Amino acid sequence: MVAINGLLELKDIETLLSAGGWLLLLTLTAIQKVAPAGKKPWTAIAKMLGAEINREMITAQGKLSDQIESVRGEIKSVKHEVGEDRAITARVRILIFADELLEGRRHSKDRFDQVLVDIDNYEKYCATHPEFKNNQTCSTVAHIRKKYCERLEKRDFL
Repeated sequence: MVAINGLLELKDIETLLSAGGWLLLLTLTAIQKVAPAGKKPWTAIAKMLGAEINREMITAQGKLSDQIESVRGEIKSVKHEVGEDRAITARVRILIFADELLEGRRHSKDRFDQVLVDIDNYEKYCATHPEFKNNQTCSTVAHIRKKYCERLEKRDFL
């Protein structure tokens, strides 16, 4: 007889819990209908659940954003270095070409044109980067342009 009474008590507890759950559900739904916009219970419950579910994702997203900013900074640094390296390389080509002119070597018009492109690129870089030292090519560039004009007038490119 004790076992049957115990089962009945468990059945009553299950019924009470079920009824209480439905009552809570009904109450929350009723409050949802009449509550002001910022105080809705279902919205608050959904936000809590969403925050809990997405906590790891939000943390990972924050770390990813930090990494992206770090990479962005590194790319900017590399871009600056590449631009400077290109300017230095153009300067070296300009100086070598000028040395060849001073040694009396003749060049084709295409070779002159290429050096003039290097000069333009080098001067543009120097104009946009005032911290870059440019005292090495001023007279050299003038000499190259003078020789180009002479060759152009005489039409005696290689």
